[in-house]
Amino acid sequence: MSTEKEWFTAITDVAPNRIIVRGYRLEDLVRSVTFTDAAVLLLKGELPGPNEREMFDAVLVSAVDHGASPPSTLAARTVASTGGALNASLAAGLLSINSYHGGAVENCMRFLQEAVSSGEHGDAEEAADKIAQKYLEAKKRIPGYGHRMHRADPRVKVLKEKAEKLGFAGSFVRMALAVETALCRRGKELPLNVDGIMAALLCEMGYPPEMANAVFMFARLPGLIAHSVEERLRQRPVRRIYPAGFRYDGPAVRDLG
Repeated sequence: MSTEKEWFTAITDVAPNRIIVRGYRLEDLVRSVTFTDAAVLLLKGELPGPNEREMFDAVLVSAVDHGASPPSTLAARTVASTGGALNASLAAGLLSINSYHGGAVENCMRFLQEAVSSGEHGDAEEAADKIAQKYLEAKKRIPGYGHRMHRADPRVKVLKEKAEKLGFAGSFVRMALAVETALCRRGKELPLNVDGIMAALLCEMGYPPEMANAVFMFARLPGLIAHSVEERLRQRPVRRIYPAGFRYDGPAVRDLG
């Protein structure tokens, strides 16, 4: 019988000499699964199959970094430049992920769910055409489409290829692409961007929209760490950071061998 002070969690059970995560002994997970497996287990409650693990890994890698100019990276570097601790830099970066930077994933998931639902008993292209027209007439921005830099985002292309190979090119991916076509037909050059394809794939993998932006943050965290540490090691403190002033001087393009 529960008391007023008791509350419940279905995630982790910790007792002396014992750690249970979603029903699994942590030492067994350490022996047998990847970090991605463990992350999916925590997020969804079950371990992924091999194809889902590979698909989720690809989603994370696609958003791991996008240069020194995104708002989240600039925010993290600015705090690092002031001498702020690493956790402060990362917090600033994560707090800069909002509706128009990374945060479009959740809104795009909701948009695609609406679009797929409206096309359940008819033609997907017709449903995409109607919903694109509805948003354009209302002068509402369609989340997950258009990019300030890429007209043909290489991340979208490779994630589409992965989805087809691994069996995740279902109704949400098809709808995302159909909306892109519908927009193009109306003279709107708004290609599906990385937020949009991530949204479609997270829908395919059964994630709720409430987790979407967290997945983007999870993916971007290694990049924010790298930029924060580099700022402290390579730049003078409290410098004026020009968003477009950086020049890349890392390794030349190389192939995976």
